[in-house]
Amino acid sequence: MNIFELRMLRAALKQGLRDSSEWLTQTEIDSILDQIIKLTKIIDELEGKNRH
Repeated sequence: MNIFELRMLRAALKQGLRDSSEWLTQTEIDSILDQIIKLTKIIDELEGKNRH
């Protein structure tokens, strides 16, 4: 996956969370938030490498 695909995946997770949060359990919400955080860290690392 490239950075663009990772960003799109993160955006989809965020949108899905906004759209479905009232039907999800707290455990499911936490899991999605963990995935978003991991993707953000990966994207930040990849962008940092591309800048140097």
